Amino acid sequence: GATTMDKLVEDATAADTHFLSRNTPALTNNTRSTVTFRGRPSERIWLGIQTTDKAGVTRTSYVNLNTGAKGTTDSGHDVVVRQDTADIAVSDIYRVAVTFDSASGVGTPIVRFLLATADATPTYNGDGASGLFLWGIGFATDKSHATSDILTVASALTRAADTLTVPVPWGLQDIT
Repeated sequence: GATTMDKLVEDATAADTHFLSRNTPALTNNTRSTVTFRGRPSERIWLGIQTTDKAGVTRTSYVNLNTGAKGTTDSGHDVVVRQDTADIAVSDIYRVAVTFDSASGVGTPIVRFLLATADATPTYNGDGASGLFLWGIGFATDKSHATSDILTVASALTRAADTLTVPVPWGLQDIT
């Protein structure tokens, strides 16, 4: 089947941030969780991924969706970027995973996707038409790594745990 990416378009507000925001699912105190998505450049090529933990601490890291390069990366984020050509036959799509600590507290954790004009530059004059493409935003609650996608249309699904298989061609005696 075909996959359609959605364009995140900035509004025409001057000297402001332009973003998509979502509260996370409930998180266990002091665990790592991972947000994943696929991104593709359009008129904007930089994207900031901002997380706010249960203690209210906000962290932001940036990715260049034109090259796949990581920009400014907050020390509280583990950011992984890889070119995604396995499932989608377009060479300029990147899968991004950002892992962060939930901390502890009573605050509601939030993930934001910030449009940016350059690395660490989320405040600018919007034109009401520019943006970039996102698809497959997912959240791995209490998981310190990205998980495989669950493709859904209208309702939530569950799945079996991911399984990693490593062939051992020479037998167990050769593992040290």
